[in-house]
Amino acid sequence: MQIKERFHSCNDLGLWALDRGPSSCAHKTEYCSRKCYMNKLKVAYKGIAPRRLRDEEHWTTLDGATMRYWLARMATTNHGRSRFRGCTDGENFSDVSDAYRWAGIIRSNPATLFWLPTRGWRDSGLRTAITRLVRTLPNSRAMASLDPSNTPEEVDALVSEGWSTMFFGDDTASLQPSPIKCAKTWRGIHGHCRVCKVGCFKSSRVDVWLKEH
Repeated sequence: MQIKERFHSCNDLGLWALDRGPSSCAHKTEYCSRKCYMNKLKVAYKGIAPRRLRDEEHWTTLDGATMRYWLARMATTNHGRSRFRGCTDGENFSDVSDAYRWAGIIRSNPATLFWLPTRGWRDSGLRTAITRLVRTLPNSRAMASLDPSNTPEEVDALVSEGWSTMFFGDDTASLQPSPIKCAKTWRGIHGHCRVCKVGCFKSSRVDVWLKEH
């Protein structure tokens, strides 16, 4: 099997990425549903829905050793293996079992930084599981995904718990007090995520503001 049959070569980010099906999006907001990338992809690519079903099946068979095999193959490509993006489509943490699965994958591949935006923080039990199992791992970059439907109180609670955040949906005002403007989306630097040092891959807590794109 070719890498592209199982993973997403995301040239915009400069990274290999995982995708899952829309059934994984158990914690989406109404805003998220209206702005979902899948809405555009379904129109542009007629074969995307079957592909996402296969992606969901692939996720259920992924573990630390399997990911190590694929990362070794990714190392020979332009994107490399030092950074990996979870779910450009779909949700990284649909339920607690996903937190355990990601924890196993991340622990087994310490040389790779795993970037995992999530709406799973909206579920209190899952939020606790992500914090205990994933956010404690040094090569994990789990981030709370935010949109204009979220409240300042929710942002304050996430910050107090040490969560990094990623906000999308309003180019005039951010929910975050002093966010880092994403260079890839605000300045249009193609593939910048592979080398960015101030945004989503920081080891310390960070708030990132994405421009609509």
